[in-house]
Amino acid sequence: MGTPNPQPTLERWQKAIGKTPTLVPGNRVDYLIDGWAAFEAIEQAIESTLVDNDGSYYIYLAGWYCDLELPLKAQGKTLDQLFYAASMTFNVQVRIILWDAIFTADVREQPGLDQRSINTGAVARVNDLPTGAGILDNNTRWHYVGAHHQKLLVVKGSQGLIGLCGGIDVNADRIKADKKTGAPLHDVHCRISGAGALGLLKVFVDRWLATPEHVAIDRQPDDYTRLYRQIQQTYGTSRPFMPSDQKGPLLGLKDVLAPATGKAAGNQYVAIARTFNFVTSGDPCAQEHSIKTSMIGSPQQGTLGLIATAMKYIYVEDQYLWNLDAARAIGLALGHLQYVIILISHTDQVESIPNPDGGVWAHYNFMKVIADICREKGYDVRKVKTFHRVVKGTKDLGPNTYVHAKCWIFDDEVAVIGSANCNRRGWEADSEVAAIIYDAPDPGSQTSFANSLRCALWQEHLGIAAKELNNWLGANKKWPQNNEDPKKECSVVYYDMTAKPPLHPTDVVWDKVDPGDKNLPPCGNRSIVIGGD
Repeated sequence: MGTPNPQPTLERWQKAIGKTPTLVPGNRVDYLIDGWAAFEAIEQAIESTLVDNDGSYYIYLAGWYCDLELPLKAQGKTLDQLFYAASMTFNVQVRIILWDAIFTADVREQPGLDQRSINTGAVARVNDLPTGAGILDNNTRWHYVGAHHQKLLVVKGSQGLIGLCGGIDVNADRIKADKKTGAPLHDVHCRISGAGALGLLKVFVDRWLATPEHVAIDRQPDDYTRLYRQIQQTYGTSRPFMPSDQKGPLLGLKDVLAPATGKAAGNQYVAIARTFNFVTSGDPCAQEHSIKTSMIGSPQQGTLGLIATAMKYIYVEDQYLWNLDAARAIGLALGHLQYVIILISHTDQVESIPNPDGGVWAHYNFMKVIADICREKGYDVRKVKTFHRVVKGTKDLGPNTYVHAKCWIFDDEVAVIGSANCNRRGWEADSEVAAIIYDAPDPGSQTSFANSLRCALWQEHLGIAAKELNNWLGANKKWPQNNEDPKKECSVVYYDMTAKPPLHPTDVVWDKVDPGDKNLPPCGNRSIVIGGD
């Protein structure tokens, strides 16, 4: 791509992302760091529907995992209670779509319950509501490689359209401590009000309309059904005596087709990138559905373009960071970057690896790609520093050390907050969604959204006041140096990803460590991945 234009313009970043998705103006975006902040924002968004309304309010949730019984605040309400109040009292349309998970192992905080049971139970509870409907979605490429991994909530209530997305599911492991697993997991989410929320609504609507189940659900109710639901709402009958269909069409479809206009909610530009996998019967697997062309508008395309365009620095937090396309892009960008800081989970904590050393080998391979490019181009590989979280002031793993975030920050100007892990599965095969957020710093200051997010994250990790981290060029030197013991308030240590793992590369099957698109079944049983706004 050559040396990027150093001018911090909207046009430059849009060119980096591609023609689609489009950065749209007029948004207010709030970052939400870790579980409690995200859960509070989820509760506040849903509570905006708990008022008398004209029948146009709705709550839409798409998730990889969703525990309706988890209090969103200490001693607070659960999603089940909020959904019940919204439907029974205020006639709010409630729709959820959850992955029909293959995982049946015990959930670490709730022995005896597994992800499939929790998602199945959540869908059943919502289907009990007079204005609620849920779908357990197994309409995917292949269960392990093609999971529905999006984590989004869209609410239309008294505050207008609000959208939330990022890495946080409604899961106890975001708020409850567990020394063995590193919970509560460190994560990043965001709340969007403005035109960007419409992009999240489009993602939900597309997912909903792609499922076979929606046809029966979206039918207008007949007279008997309407009468029963009126009785149900009046007398509080808990369960319907009929199949959970005839709930009426999505109210949000009207907002997608004819979006309302209003004054700007804030100064941020937002683009919604997504991948979306589903199976279509008899699809010929035409060229336009190939992985190369279908990744237009995806988190992969947007992130790779942003890596190549950044001129100052790149900061990334990721659960895996195994994607070699990302490694190549970072290596090539080092010719014009000042530094790259990477925060990842320690491989002792990362699950879903076929052998204990698979993650170490994957990280070594990632850094080897960067080092090889630096050797060839004459770049300085020491510009790349990698870290993992530890218990504050120690080098020990424990509670709140697992990094589950999927977040990138570029030049204090652009941030990406989403659900897509930087591995082949997250970038090529799963259903994912990410918000790309841009705004220029205020004149005379450095208070852009990306700058504020970076300072807030680094304050949490380093134990240093955000105001001391404002200058991107000096703040990087406050991270621990190689093998340095962390200071009292610091929660990160240097992680040497260049250390050669004990396994020989031939002992590790890369397609099992990090499966991608080419590992999917033959063309006749493949899904489509589409991009767009």
